[in-house]
Amino acid sequence: MSNRFIDANSLLKAITPIEFYYPLLEQRPVTLVEEGWHKAKRCPFSYDCEPSRFHVNLTNGAFKCHGCGVGGANIIAFTMKLNRLNFRQALQKLADDFGGEI
Repeated sequence: MSNRFIDANSLLKAITPIEFYYPLLEQRPVTLVEEGWHKAKRCPFSYDCEPSRFHVNLTNGAFKCHGCGVGGANIIAFTMKLNRLNFRQALQKLADDFGGEI
């Protein structure tokens, strides 16, 4: 049975930042480093050589690279930037990836 995400807010409530970021970022060449509620790794946008420059907040889903400056407030913004999608396309991708529909 698939989930029905009525809007962006329901999608953000249904998909936790941990559920979203771990599988995605662990597919990259380096792993996340524990830093409290944050995780740090190489930037997936610029592939900065310093693994501690890209930070993910696992509480609210915000992300920021202190090397190239890319950042955003949640998993939707991350999906938009990483895959070069517009808002609606990012919502659809997230819904598809997590077994739901918009």
